[in-house]
Amino acid sequence: PEIFRRVQAALDEARGDAVAAVPLYFETPYRLRGADAVWTVEADRSERIKRVVGRDNIDREQAKAIADRQAEEELRTRCADLVLRNDGSLEELYRRVEDALARR
Repeated sequence: PEIFRRVQAALDEARGDAVAAVPLYFETPYRLRGADAVWTVEADRSERIKRVVGRDNIDREQAKAIADRQAEEELRTRCADLVLRNDGSLEELYRRVEDALARR
């Protein structure tokens, strides 16, 4: 709840466009007021697990347990206004974000 209060306060104070990266947005009952759109960034489950293992220096079983607690991709993609795939490089994701922003 505290993180949502802080993010909401920052969005309320923003002038012009603003982006809020909210991990586990779909797993909580909290929603941000005034958002024009909700985007989700998706990658294959195996890729997400591999990235968590590398990022957090944990074993594969721990990473799988984390993934198991997350909302299913089907829910996230159904509830989002835009779905961006992130199965490639970070640079490819940045290009997808820039392209999506340019189309708004």
